[in-house]
Amino acid sequence: MIHTLATLIAAPLALLMATPAAAQPADGEPVTIGTTYTIPATAFEGERRMTVRLPAGYVEQPEMRFPVVYVIDGGPEQDFPHIAGIAQSRD
Repeated sequence: MIHTLATLIAAPLALLMATPAAAQPADGEPVTIGTTYTIPATAFEGERRMTVRLPAGYVEQPEMRFPVVYVIDGGPEQDFPHIAGIAQSRD
């Protein structure tokens, strides 16, 4: 059953990814997993980029405490999507 479900999901996804962007449906919804900020880094003489992912319910429950994960290296083009996905599974 799980193998069949994975195949049903993976096959259309693979076809969609193989389709040129101009031929893909225009009514899709973007997936946003975080926001990147550029902040001054005076100790390093320049700026640094910081990407933040807020957990579900963060804005609606300001009094609630949430776990924090700091990833020292690996921005949105590298490790961030993987780490954000793992963190989301804990929400």
